[in-house]
Amino acid sequence: MLLIRVETDILDFILGVYLLQKHTDKIWHPVAYYSKKLILLELNYNIYNKELLSIVAALKKWRVFLQSIIELFIVKTDYKNLIGFLTIKELN
Repeated sequence: MLLIRVETDILDFILGVYLLQKHTDKIWHPVAYYSKKLILLELNYNIYNKELLSIVAALKKWRVFLQSIIELFIVKTDYKNLIGFLTIKELN
């Protein structure tokens, strides 16, 4: 089974997300790309919410594909404050 990674990147007015697979040559190869121009309301979001928006957009776009894989996949973002949100937590 190939490892799957979703990478997100956000600028002031556009978001871009990448779906990558790690092949036997140990290189991450792009499988799909999605970009979206932010609407006026989204332009007013702070950077934290814009980064979350890009993750949600990626998961919505590739939902069927990501749900069909058995192993966990990686979500990679360049915004460090989201690390706490993205870690798996055990709830009581």
